[in-house]
Amino acid sequence: MAHRVQHFSQEYLAALQLAAKTVAEQAQATFEPEQTPPFAWLKLAPAYPAFCDQAFAYRNQVFAYLVDRLDEKGGSTATDEAKERLLAVAEQNNLVPCRFAVKPDGTAVEEGWNLVRLDNGEKVVPTNLAGDEPVKRSDWERLEIAVEATAEWLAENRCGEISTQCTIPGADPQIWFHEVSGDDAWVLVREEGAEAFQEEKFLKEHPALKDYAGYECRVKLSPEEGETALFRGRRADVHTEGPVKIHLSSSDKGLLAEEQTVPLGGKPASFPPPQEEREVSGKGCLLYLLAGVAALAGAVAGIGIVG
Repeated sequence: MAHRVQHFSQEYLAALQLAAKTVAEQAQATFEPEQTPPFAWLKLAPAYPAFCDQAFAYRNQVFAYLVDRLDEKGGSTATDEAKERLLAVAEQNNLVPCRFAVKPDGTAVEEGWNLVRLDNGEKVVPTNLAGDEPVKRSDWERLEIAVEATAEWLAENRCGEISTQCTIPGADPQIWFHEVSGDDAWVLVREEGAEAFQEEKFLKEHPALKDYAGYECRVKLSPEEGETALFRGRRADVHTEGPVKIHLSSSDKGLLAEEQTVPLGGKPASFPPPQEEREVSGKGCLLYLLAGVAALAGAVAGIGIVG
């Protein structure tokens, strides 16, 4: 089982960029200059495995969608498995499951947001569905923040190259990365206070992971001062001291977590909130929204392409 940098087709990446640009521009048109953006990217870059291609928050609602490249006859190419997975996660996490359809010529099927509900085909206009009533973040949203914080820690501490990130609820591990030593390793991402890791039980359920080094990263998520819970659209304070080793690989001569005095990478780290939580003035809203699209383009440039 090797875990290396993922490869996506040029057509798929182009469709993702179209979807991101379309959504960002539509969101920009819904608020005035100097107004705090009611929009935030939650998932943007390509990843596998995943239950959706991209996701964003608009006020108190979260919209997750599949980018569906239609065939020459106008038929969907999204698999039933992909649709069922998105519908299941959406139901469990209070998300609006959508589809963003792309014609064979690489253009959007509809003008505007170009989003329709995945379950009934109804047109989706986020401004008509979202409000300002407090809505708690779902388990998936919390996991997405925690995994991103862990990935940032690994990158900033130069621990190796991340090959996959997974935020499908219930799917382990959340991260695979290629260590500086040359070996592949996995990371379990858990919120502070979660059940303690039980190595024997976990490896019995995930025998394919036995030969690889394993780490666990605990992440503390806290609401901003004055808030009673983590609400959508509100700041989330994020802190992690990085991963610690919890399982030795078949060739590992390192230390287990309880024997370590320093986390992986050699130093603890605190993180500011992820990009979507940072305060941004309305004056540069379009630049803010499209910054995510530019970041996607940059990420695409560094991803291997297959036909």
